[in-house]
Amino acid sequence: MDIVLIGYRASGKSSVGKRLAHDLERPFIDTDDLVRAHFQGDPISTIFANHGEPAFRAAETDIALDVLKRTNFVAAFGGGTPVQPRVTQALEDWPGLCVYLSAPAHVLAQRIDTDAGPGADRPSLTGQASAADEVARVLTPRIPIYQRCADLTIDVATTPIPQVIQQILDHLR
Repeated sequence: MDIVLIGYRASGKSSVGKRLAHDLERPFIDTDDLVRAHFQGDPISTIFANHGEPAFRAAETDIALDVLKRTNFVAAFGGGTPVQPRVTQALEDWPGLCVYLSAPAHVLAQRIDTDAGPGADRPSLTGQASAADEVARVLTPRIPIYQRCADLTIDVATTPIPQVIQQILDHLR
């Protein structure tokens, strides 16, 4: 069964996805990487600055819909990807396993504040001064959409990655 991981930024989609794909001996697809490649490798903050959020979201949507046509994969979708109406509908109709990696806003904000990896170069979606304010504002309307798309929800606030992966594998059995 094909697997897509969804959730807010810093929920661990890429980290879980890479290890899960390795365990299942499947390719891992990170749609953020594909979006950056679509824009000649620019960081997402540069894409927002040079092309605007609508162009980013259009590319993100097209890429996600293309990924859902593939087989035998594990993918991590960007945090805003499932919120795009065409992607929401596609995930609801999709026969694969959609896993929502859930965490409270304060946990996500703390992770964002300490992120030094590829996710560190993300644009503000609200103009809020702090990650905590932004996450609280953006996450709240996304939660019902994430839940609607998900076949499985895992609380990742305190669950280590190996246990998250084990829950997904258990669900597949």
